[in-house]
Amino acid sequence: MQNWILDGISSTNDEGIRRNFIKLNTNADDCRISLHLSIQYHVVLFYQPNYEVMKKQKELSDFMDMTKNKKVNLLKKVIMLYLKN
Repeated sequence: MQNWILDGISSTNDEGIRRNFIKLNTNADDCRISLHLSIQYHVVLFYQPNYEVMKKQKELSDFMDMTKNKKVNLLKKVIMLYLKN
């Protein structure tokens, strides 16, 4: 492969699918020979969970539950007051 000339290297990055392309050329007598190589591989991305976000989501969920419970209790009290009058 001493007479081969590198004619370009490129790559693509599409949502977990990666491709690398290599193009080589050489001359043999009166002919030009081109070699195109391509490698495709999948990448599994790893995302570490953000525990601070999870904690805030839990706090929000607890707050929503508490608000719902307070609303139900307030409604019961209003109904009881209404029925007494």
